[in-house]
Amino acid sequence: MVKKKRVVWDELARTALREAYNHIKRDSLQQAEKVKQEIIAASKKLADHPEMYPPDKYRKDKDTRFRAFENTAIGYRTSSQRILSGCYGSVM
Repeated sequence: MVKKKRVVWDELARTALREAYNHIKRDSLQQAEKVKQEIIAASKKLADHPEMYPPDKYRKDKDTRFRAFENTAIGYRTSSQRILSGCYGSVM
């Protein structure tokens, strides 16, 4: 049996999610909640399927451990034991 990896959100990712949520909330609390929940749900899937998103095509070094949710600009790095979520842009 393959051991599940643990998804870890770094401070930059948490801050980016909070800022995106607050930005969207100015127009629609309901939409802000929806976007936040979709991002959290997508990140939870990474524990079972860490390579479900493509490698980050904007990385100059082409390191395939770095992957990106293309439509949100949220990136993450995989290792043998965990997945570190980071953010390379905003979710807006």
